[in-house]
Amino acid sequence: MPRPSKTDDLAKVAAHLRESVQTAEGSAPTELEDLERRMTALEEKLTASLQRAADVELLASLRADVERGLAPYRRKMSAAQVESLERQLLKKRLFEHYRVPRLSLFYL
Repeated sequence: MPRPSKTDDLAKVAAHLRESVQTAEGSAPTELEDLERRMTALEEKLTASLQRAADVELLASLRADVERGLAPYRRKMSAAQVESLERQLLKKRLFEHYRVPRLSLFYL
């Protein structure tokens, strides 16, 4: 069975977002926390889809950019901190490259 394309994944995420927004309109703050959790889960699915869709050259270039940006700070951070920051920055660069907005109430 073929894997879904980036376009299919984006369409599914968009549909889930529309449904979530309709459900959340006029909601209490605790329900907004649930919306944020859903948006985070959708963003993770979207991140995986964009990474699958990206060619090797693009991923290598983005990783090189991340490495250059982190170089001055590596000695001041633990390995776990560096790894976490690398993932976050790669995700940010990937979303920027594809012009996909972050899915969080904090980025609206």
